[in-house]
Amino acid sequence: MQARVAPKGADKRNPAAVVREGDLHDEIIKHCESKGYLYFHQRMDKPSHGPIGFPDFVIFMPMAMTVFLECKAKGGKTTVEQLAKISHARKLGYIAEVVDNFTDAYQVIEHG
Repeated sequence: MQARVAPKGADKRNPAAVVREGDLHDEIIKHCESKGYLYFHQRMDKPSHGPIGFPDFVIFMPMAMTVFLECKAKGGKTTVEQLAKISHARKLGYIAEVVDNFTDAYQVIEHG
């Protein structure tokens, strides 16, 4: 199951993977704000008060499109709880992915 939801190019040698997860978060926030998308973002500087494993972003777009994104830096690994939440979101019909670079995040956000 982990291979199905791992980031595209999840291999630790992925040259496009970000070194700092926070940089990827910043790029996604900037993109969402430039497009006028509503988003929920799990903070990285404090422990989450949400459900364990809940994705870093839930992005709400026109036409009731909703995307769940879990971000990972180069070499980052998804937890069992994160994989379960991504899988659950997919079973409910949502777009849900793990990404390690902005190019992949953009593709998921804009093209599903």
